[in-house]
Amino acid sequence: MPARSPALKAMTAAEKGELLDALLTDQPALQTRVEALAAARMSAADRGAVAEEVESALRGLDIDQLNGRAG
Repeated sequence: MPARSPALKAMTAAEKGELLDALLTDQPALQTRVEALAAARMSAADRGAVAEEVESALRGLDIDQLNGRAG
């Protein structure tokens, strides 16, 4: 994989996401490859770490915030 340019290094994750969206719009043939990479990345995620992050986020919410989302 080639080294990232200084411009890419300076971008936020949100900006990189927007850039990827634009690239996929311009070059839809890349969609299959990007989808495969995304699926591989997601399946490799440490489920325990993800669970801890979700738990931490939920515990940090006020009860009124949770009640507002209750269905």
